[in-house]
Amino acid sequence: MNNNKGSLFTRLTRLFRSGPVIRRRVRDFSQPSASSALEVFRKAHSDVYNSTLSAYGSFDRMCVDLDTLIPIPGKDGFISLREAIEKYPNGEKFLVYAYDHDKKCVVPAWANHPRSSGVRETVKITFDDGSELVCTPDHPCMMRDGTFKDAGDLVPDESMMPFYRKQFPTKKNNRDLSKYRNVFTMAEGSWRGWQPEHVLIATMTEGRKIEKGEHVHHVDFNPENNVPANLQVMSAFDHLSMHGRLAAKARSPQARKKVSDAQKRNWKNNPKRKEALVEFNKSGRVRALRSEHAKNNNPTKDPKVRQKISRAAAKRYQDPKARSKQAIATKKAHAEGRLNTSENFSAYWKGKTRSVEWKESRTGVNHHAYVKIKEADLINAVKEHRLRKDVAAALGTSPNTVLRRAKDIWDVKTWSDVIAYAFNNHKIASVVPWKTIETGDLTVDDYENFATSTIFVHNSRYSDFSEMEATPEIGSALDIYAEETCSS
Repeated sequence: MNNNKGSLFTRLTRLFRSGPVIRRRVRDFSQPSASSALEVFRKAHSDVYNSTLSAYGSFDRMCVDLDTLIPIPGKDGFISLREAIEKYPNGEKFLVYAYDHDKKCVVPAWANHPRSSGVRETVKITFDDGSELVCTPDHPCMMRDGTFKDAGDLVPDESMMPFYRKQFPTKKNNRDLSKYRNVFTMAEGSWRGWQPEHVLIATMTEGRKIEKGEHVHHVDFNPENNVPANLQVMSAFDHLSMHGRLAAKARSPQARKKVSDAQKRNWKNNPKRKEALVEFNKSGRVRALRSEHAKNNNPTKDPKVRQKISRAAAKRYQDPKARSKQAIATKKAHAEGRLNTSENFSAYWKGKTRSVEWKESRTGVNHHAYVKIKEADLINAVKEHRLRKDVAAALGTSPNTVLRRAKDIWDVKTWSDVIAYAFNNHKIASVVPWKTIETGDLTVDDYENFATSTIFVHNSRYSDFSEMEATPEIGSALDIYAEETCSS
């Protein structure tokens, strides 16, 4: 045993004594290895050799489901790991999001080498908002304090590091900002932790902060396409002037005629488009919008319109034929109305009184003030709508009830506290064994982590094992380890 240790020490000393210059033939990457059967057997049965391989490719055994969505700044918003493997087969770089432990905020980062890691056993993590993440049990997931914990060791109610991105229905200086994406970066100086995605990406590519008086212009005029090539930093004056010139040009008679001719050609060349528009106008959403528009723009609310209608009715009533026709129609309507009313009341109110029905619908658990809102529903509604009145409308209750229920569930005082809690907290609901499926991973240099559609997880460093074996120092050391640990 001592001889083996001495032999191992001597051989490794001789190997690394002269530095990186190794007198050993470097294996050609493009040629298949010519290992003997005995060498293959030794390496296959060497725990040291195999563990060293795993250590060299740090965390390479730790993977996520290939269908995991990864946020990207492009117009698509997300890309699955499976799609990334197909799109970047040669390890090309693409933008994702990572957590910077030094700055303690979310930053854009370059990812590379999306790859499949084979079929593995997995667990399914369910969060308090109903979202899910599938990964291997030993995949490190980022906790809310920035530390990591293996997915299989997570327990309910533990808070994770979340990734949020959404669009707010806001306006600034008469500009509609509802189409601009915002990322919850938690950075200092941001608005409650939120930063516009296009400004965030432009800051990274420019290598400096976007100063006051500067705007970030979208080259293709698509506010959701925030890839670096589509963003251009310019002064606010130049940016607004450019949009003003384009708007004036679009309002010109020539531009309007050009648009009208193009629409006519589209209608003529695509008959299915008209059918689709007819079906769209029949949808409930369009009908609701029209009803709301008619309610808010009812012309009869205008005194002048009412006076005009009254004069027209008085003039029509002076005609004996019209007066007789109106009388017959009114009598018929009254007769049918009395009949229908009688039948409805006899069927609906049989055995009940108005007071009993009113009390049943307005007291106890049926009263709107006693609506029990589930925590998951409240979190999802706050993340989706943000404004208290919109959250209340989505949950079918009043704004005061929403705030009162939030105070009962969480230790909050104001609606700002509710928003902060909903976005800052992302708790584990359950962790259960899942399927044996194909998994994969990617590499994010410098930050060693990346965002999924739910939380941040650790990455794995990319390493081509065949290339690693051909590296003189590492390959020679592993060969020595394999021989020494397998020798009798």
